[in-house]
Amino acid sequence: MTHHPDRRWTAGLCLAFGALAVLTLLLAAGFRSITLLAAGTLALAVTVVALWWALTHRGLVRFLSGILAVAAPVAAAMYYIAMGLLWAVLLSAALWTLTVLTGRAALSAGTPATVPAPAPPARRPVVFMNPRSGGGKVERFHLADKARGLGADVVLLDPAHPAGVAALAAEAVAAGADLLGVAGGDGTQALVAGAYAAIVRSPAYRDGKVRTSLQLLPELLTHHQGPRLSVRAGNVLIEAPQALLVSNNPYQGGDPSGFGRRERLDAGVLGVLAVTVDSAAQAAGLLRGRHGPGLSMLTASEVVIDSECGEIPVGVDGEALTLPTPVICGIQPGGLRVRVPRDHRMTPPPRPRLDWRRLSHLAFSHGRSV
Repeated sequence: MTHHPDRRWTAGLCLAFGALAVLTLLLAAGFRSITLLAAGTLALAVTVVALWWALTHRGLVRFLSGILAVAAPVAAAMYYIAMGLLWAVLLSAALWTLTVLTGRAALSAGTPATVPAPAPPARRPVVFMNPRSGGGKVERFHLADKARGLGADVVLLDPAHPAGVAALAAEAVAAGADLLGVAGGDGTQALVAGAYAAIVRSPAYRDGKVRTSLQLLPELLTHHQGPRLSVRAGNVLIEAPQALLVSNNPYQGGDPSGFGRRERLDAGVLGVLAVTVDSAAQAAGLLRGRHGPGLSMLTASEVVIDSECGEIPVGVDGEALTLPTPVICGIQPGGLRVRVPRDHRMTPPPRPRLDWRRLSHLAFSHGRSV
C-alpha cells in the first residue's frame, strides 16, 4: 500500500515530539534526568501501594495510607522544584503527551469504518426494561410509556423474581417479534464476579456506593470474605482473582484509558479480565498494565467460573444476583443484527498501541509502496 502524506507527516511529528521530550530532560538535567525519572516512578509506585493499603485496611492505617498516597507525588514535585527542573519535567510530559496523540493518529488514520446498511421499520418491536436499572430511570423518565407510544411491546423485568432474559427474548421472537430492545440491567453486556459483585449485593450499595465499597473491600480483597473463584477460559486457569469481568467481546487493553470501551462487538468471542493482587508489591505491578502478573486479559469462546461455595454473587450490568456454580458463560457469534439511529455517532477507531517500527517506517517511507 502507499502511505498517505498526512500519515507520514503525523508519524514524523510523533517521532519529533518524542525526541524533544527526551532531549528536554537531557539538556536541562544531564545525567540528573535519570534521578528525575526514578523519582517520578518511585512516587507513582508508592501511590499505588498506599492506595492498596487504604483499600485493604480501615481506621488509622487507611487514614495514614491516604496521606501517603497524596504525599508521594507532592514530594516528587517538591524534589523537582528544589532541583530547579520542574519546568523541564512538565515540558517533557507535555511533549510526551503530544507524542502519544500524534502516534495514535498516524497509526489509526485510514482505518475503515463500518458503515451501517439502511433497514426498514420494524413491524413488531419488543423492549425489555429493568425498573431498577440506573436508580429507577425507567419509571422516572416514563420510558415504558414512550416505547408503547412508538408502537413497541414492553416487558418489564421483576427484580424480585429474576427471569432469564434469553428465554424471554426467545419467546418474543417465537411470537413474531422482529426487533428486540433492552433498557438497563439486561445481562447482555457483562458478568462481573468477585469483589464488585459482593459489593453490589449489599442493600446499602445503592444509597452509598463509596461508603459501602470502602466498608466491604478490606475483607473481599484479602480473601477473608466472599467466595474463592476458579476461572477457566479456554486452556487458561486463573485461581482466586479478586475481580473478574466476562464481557460480550473484549474491552480494549492497550493502555488504562482504553479499559472503558470495546473496539468491536462482532468478533464473536468473550472478553475476560481478571485482577489478582495478594500484596502491595503485586498492586505496584499493576502499573505494567497487561504485562503485569496481577492482570489477566484474554479472549475465549467459553468461560467457566467455579467455587467451593456452590454459588457465587455476580453483578450483571449492575444488578446483583446469586448464581449456582459452575457458571458457564458462552457466546453465539453473529446471533444478532443491531439497529442504530440514522444520525448516530460512528464508533471511533480503536486506539492502537505505539509501534515505533511502524511509525519510523511511515515517517520515512516517502510515498513508497510497501
